[in-house]
Amino acid sequence: MAQGLSARGFEHVIYRQVLGRILSVIYFPFWVVELGRDGERWLTVVDAVAESVVQPRAPLSLREALERPATDEPRTVGLRPLVCPNCGGALPVEPDDVIFFCGSCHRAWQIHGVELGDMPHEIADVRPDTANPGPAAGAVYLPFWQLDPAGPTGAPRAWAPAFRYRRLKALHDLAARLTAKPPAYRPWTGERPAAHGCFYDAEDAALLARFAAAGRHRTPPEVKAAAEAEPAFSGARLTWLPFRRESRSLLDPSTGLALQEELLG
Repeated sequence: MAQGLSARGFEHVIYRQVLGRILSVIYFPFWVVELGRDGERWLTVVDAVAESVVQPRAPLSLREALERPATDEPRTVGLRPLVCPNCGGALPVEPDDVIFFCGSCHRAWQIHGVELGDMPHEIADVRPDTANPGPAAGAVYLPFWQLDPAGPTGAPRAWAPAFRYRRLKALHDLAARLTAKPPAYRPWTGERPAAHGCFYDAEDAALLARFAAAGRHRTPPEVKAAAEAEPAFSGARLTWLPFRRESRSLLDPSTGLALQEELLG
């Protein structure tokens, strides 16, 4: 964390934030050798990969710590059947998706550990033709998170992309523009059209929304109030917005931003 958030090598950094954390346990081999001379005994620790001495004279008490048996109950990693908690139907999934849709009862589920939580969602109908509502022909529906602010009344609802895209700046720009000027739409309740999967969960969306908010304020973090620097959110909802295909790009009608379709995850 300290190395990732350091500003060394960057002269004009306005704001830095970790958008994701991964905790990994890596087992690394060492040799612990007992040595002695003139009645004195000690332990020497040797890197078993680099074949170099890490600690030439460690105390013998180190052996007691290394030989201490595990006290926690052993845990077995199990498998969570991906079936709908509401109707029991099988959930069709993609390897990178974090939201699973049931084709039987049309509900969305987000997994937390081994639990599946019901996730509110909607399809946006942004077409002006009120006599013929429904999904726009040829449109690609991309998911976004709407985050309700937990701060004072009147704070804007934050928007954050939920789909994977290989250029973070485009996701930042979408989040900033949609938050500043939310799209006008009505929920569509017909048959669900083909929609792009969700790569970022609600926690990731909150981090991206904070990142976008920091860019809007353009104020160094050390002089910000805590509430302004780290906005909090009380709820999340998924909304799919239609993007119009134009040649090899996908155009958002509300912000005017174009995405390269081949850069979608």
